[in-house]
Amino acid sequence: MRLGTRPPGSIPGGPAPALPTPSATVAERRSGDRVESGRFEQRRSAIVDMLSRCAAAVTEASPLAWRLTGSDGAEAITARWEEPWLLFETVANGAAPDPESDRRATTDASWELLRRQEALPATCRYGQGSGASLRVFGEVAFEDTADAGARCEEIVRGLEAARRRKPEFRSTAAPAPEATDLTRLCEEIGWSVNQRPDGRLVGSLPGVKPSPSAELSAADFGSRLSTEITTLSELGEASRQALGEVLLRLGRFARFTRPTIHTHDDGSAVRLETRLPRPATAAELRHALTAITAAFGACAQEVNVLRDETIATEYLTVRGEAP
Repeated sequence: MRLGTRPPGSIPGGPAPALPTPSATVAERRSGDRVESGRFEQRRSAIVDMLSRCAAAVTEASPLAWRLTGSDGAEAITARWEEPWLLFETVANGAAPDPESDRRATTDASWELLRRQEALPATCRYGQGSGASLRVFGEVAFEDTADAGARCEEIVRGLEAARRRKPEFRSTAAPAPEATDLTRLCEEIGWSVNQRPDGRLVGSLPGVKPSPSAELSAADFGSRLSTEITTLSELGEASRQALGEVLLRLGRFARFTRPTIHTHDDGSAVRLETRLPRPATAAELRHALTAITAAFGACAQEVNVLRDETIATEYLTVRGEAP
């Protein structure tokens, strides 16, 4: 007795259909490998060409990673390809980090770093690297953005500014003349939103319960997708320090979004944001919505719990960093 289904195309009582010969299977596989190899080389060549336009020099570290020499002559920025992302990273102070000084930067000064982050372009953000090192990250959805070259140049300049801990940034790129039809982009990705009188588009983060709202609004640089995690009224010192650490760790792991301390008329709030260029694409908005939803799920509960000064103090004590 033979178990299993009859091979496709077999005739009851007749011979089994011919299987592909080993040589044919190998030949097809090799042909597919050549096609993929050709696509990879084309993409790799395009990436290197683009990086060369936004750095003084580009050195290959591996087939999928490069070291960039900045305008100050330091080979401090790395770029690596991890589909669909071109990922950028640098040490925050432009030198091998001193563990003790960097520990202070990620505790006592973490709040100030998160405030400074709003001055950085695109997806540039501070994050706690391996160990206690303070680093700066950014990424580009390379094949999903309208102008990957301009986007990469903006991130490289932003990383250079943040690496010197001087986040004052002025874009040298000419602004795109066309605005993005944000309502149309939301329709393209199937995100249901309502338009407020001031033009903001507000919708729910998909897959999060209870579902917080996120808003998409036009800005000078293009558009911003953001969601508020918590307000910061009457925040104690331990809570401020603990929240700063949590959000800097998030800056390392989250992609295409960043935590910021946003000040408005009613006080301050912690929010997640992604800045999209002008013009933005539907694919970029989809990446942004996915990134913010994932980051919110990763940190929202912890952020809200650490508003309690007693819990925040215990958290810091366990980590050996009591205030």
